[in-house]
Amino acid sequence: MALRRDLGDREGVAIALTNLGEVACLQGAVARAAALQAESLVLFRELGGAWGIVYCLQRVALVAQASRSGQRPDGRRRAARLFGALAELRATLGIPLPPNEQGRIEEALALLRAALGDATFVADWADGRAMTLEQASAYAVATVAPLLPQEA
Repeated sequence: MALRRDLGDREGVAIALTNLGEVACLQGAVARAAALQAESLVLFRELGGAWGIVYCLQRVALVAQASRSGQRPDGRRRAARLFGALAELRATLGIPLPPNEQGRIEEALALLRAALGDATFVADWADGRAMTLEQASAYAVATVAPLLPQEA
């Protein structure tokens, strides 16, 4: 990432940040994952590339689900809305879910549906599907904000 920063490769930095955020999330370092995803999302939004925003939104949804707030109904509902937005954005923008991520997303959705119940999950999914790319990315920023490490 340092080399990409030195080269001024902002897209490469954004990709590296979201990948590092994914690793942090898998390691259980949710605050670190949220910070990395937030920084990545800001860069992707500045660059304006829809695929990068979609890529990062998925990571944010997974971070939201993995966080302590993801264990509460409000956090689960935010994750369900983000996954709904992702489904619609992937379909309308022609950005398919990579096959190697299919199982993880299906598992995350099954856990959310079980925790929220069918009616709430379906309603939140529909709310997410109604979001534009800009609305979904703003919603993702608001989702990770409370997860960020607090300044001392």
